[in-house]
Amino acid sequence: MRYFIFSVFLLILCSLSVQGFGQDLRVIYESNIKRDEVRFSEKGDYELLIANGVSLYSPMSEDVFDDMVFKNQLTKKSDRKSIAQVTVDGSNLGRQIYRDIVFNDYINDTIYYQVLGIGVRAVKEEVFPFKWDIVQAKDTVIMGFNCQQAHTQYRGRTYEAYFTHEIPVNLGPWRFHSLPGLILAVQSTDGYFSVNAIKLETNKLVEALKNPYKENKINILEIEDYKTQVHDHYLQSAKSQAAKNPSGGSYSINFAGDNIEDFGIESIDFDY
Repeated sequence: MRYFIFSVFLLILCSLSVQGFGQDLRVIYESNIKRDEVRFSEKGDYELLIANGVSLYSPMSEDVFDDMVFKNQLTKKSDRKSIAQVTVDGSNLGRQIYRDIVFNDYINDTIYYQVLGIGVRAVKEEVFPFKWDIVQAKDTVIMGFNCQQAHTQYRGRTYEAYFTHEIPVNLGPWRFHSLPGLILAVQSTDGYFSVNAIKLETNKLVEALKNPYKENKINILEIEDYKTQVHDHYLQSAKSQAAKNPSGGSYSINFAGDNIEDFGIESIDFDY
């Protein structure tokens, strides 16, 4: 009960802080994803815009392929800039990549972001109630701001973050929020994911922030509907494969895989 009350308090405080801060913010972060299959690792700059109770976190590169660290070893099998299938040259290794855009509507306690699995989709869900363990230790200085460390867990990974009380906005990069100050750096303890602020500006926005998924009429699903659709889609594919192969075989898929997060979608694993 104590954690629930604390989380609700942080969400309310976050909303008040975002609306009460008298300046728009623009923060540039360098993002790194070190995948288990290292040739699919990504590195690029992301822009966080904060204004009037909402925030938008998006890559600065227009083509998702530009952020692939080892793109000289990869082939992009699509002309689209927002989503693509890439393969390792000379092999059957491949994966989908996409521009990771996150729109947070803290006034309505809702977050929107893109997902893969059955074509292009966006999901929406309630803003995640992060439970932070703030470390009472010596400050770390990032871009001249004194920062304090905090730890949390999110969908299969443990993260440590650095936030500054000097900028009273309870937001941060990607989907992170609910610390008593702007989050300037986050990294997973296993080294898979990291993001670090490299530039900060105030009062640079000239237009109101809009939800890109609604503006572009992208199909938006509730998170639980998305999870069900993904599981059912691949289960049906497995059954179709089994029906076409009377000699028998096996089918296995782990939806967590080599990804930044585990949605908790039940794995599929059976012999036929």
